[in-house]
Amino acid sequence: MFLGVICTILFIVVCLRGLEKRKGKRGIFTKIHTPASILLVVATIAHIITTWQYLDARPVSIFATGFIAGFFILFATINGYLLGKAGNAKTQAKLHRIAALLAGIFIILHVAAIVVGVTAYQARVQNIVVTNIDVTHIPDGVYIGEYDVTYVAVRLAVTVESGQIANIEILEHRGGSQGIPAEAIVYTIQEQQNIDVDTITGATNSSRVIQAAIINALR
Repeated sequence: MFLGVICTILFIVVCLRGLEKRKGKRGIFTKIHTPASILLVVATIAHIITTWQYLDARPVSIFATGFIAGFFILFATINGYLLGKAGNAKTQAKLHRIAALLAGIFIILHVAAIVVGVTAYQARVQNIVVTNIDVTHIPDGVYIGEYDVTYVAVRLAVTVESGQIANIEILEHRGGSQGIPAEAIVYTIQEQQNIDVDTITGATNSSRVIQAAIINALR
């Protein structure tokens, strides 16, 4: 997220040079255009690399628009570098402007996809109803449960013995390192023999998804 914001800011800074050029001025944005462009490329590549781990935990629209925006940013930067060396500078300049425009369009679409995705994700988490389940009537065995809200997905195994939750094993927890602390909730659930326990501070969403997966396993 942080790198994405940096990329957007740098892109705006780079594009502001065009406004100065139209006015025939050589202002601050013209002077920092080259270093800002280099930083934009570096930040874009770093952003793509660091977000790759979330490829299976984010809506496809977010990655599609982001990758396309990144492609046009790189294309516009390389094309801008070649402007002074090209035989047909006019054509190169036109391609540069088109690539920059398309990059801007896909950055906007990328941000819109993130807003829509996060809003839908939060709504799905809020719709999770956590209730306790009477385990005393459930036969002994291992029960598999899962729950997926796109940004966070959990698959686990609940072992029932003598009418009690004997063990809860997290088989898969997708959603990033920030949700890992939520896994401690399984010990509280085992200790209290109650699914409806307090969520882990700082990992509320993952906690609720884990609780929902346990409910699905025992139903």
